Amino acid sequence: MEGNFNNDVPHGEWKYYHSNGELYYSGMFENGRKEGTWKYYYNTGKLWKEGAYFHGETTGVWTYYSENGKKGQEGAFENGKENGKWDSWYLEGTPKDNGFYKMGKMDGLWQGWYPDGTLKYKGAWADDVKNGQWKYYNEQGIVMEEGFFDKGNRTGTWRKYDQYGQLQSVESYLDGKPNG
Repeated sequence: MEGNFNNDVPHGEWKYYHSNGELYYSGMFENGRKEGTWKYYYNTGKLWKEGAYFHGETTGVWTYYSENGKKGQEGAFENGKENGKWDSWYLEGTPKDNGFYKMGKMDGLWQGWYPDGTLKYKGAWADDVKNGQWKYYNEQGIVMEEGFFDKGNRTGTWRKYDQYGQLQSVESYLDGKPNG
């Protein structure tokens, strides 16, 4: 660890190291709080994540990397909480998921893909629980299941399909439990 203190609190540039001597993270402290851009590293020396702090809280866009150097996840923070659009990628760099956060809670449309880019799921979140229409797909892009959530519980009619898209069953739900 390298850095200075001002009145017994970290102040100025600081560097922390892994047990193997590689840089772990570095950035600035202002009166004991993280400020400005910080970078974090794997114990191999490769960049793990980078983003900014304001008065000690994460803010702005943060980017997370896989050990192979490709982006693994990226999204914005506000007052230390995820806020706005977030994206994630598979190790080879193809899109994995994307959606929105509202002050630390999943909110709005989210969708995910298989590694080949075929849609895997699509649905809405509200206040960190599934809410609204959801569809789940197989690796050929065929709908396997669809229905609605209400505050995280299955509700109404849910349809399940076989691997070819042929309707296999219809179930009714009330408060997350089969009804009928």
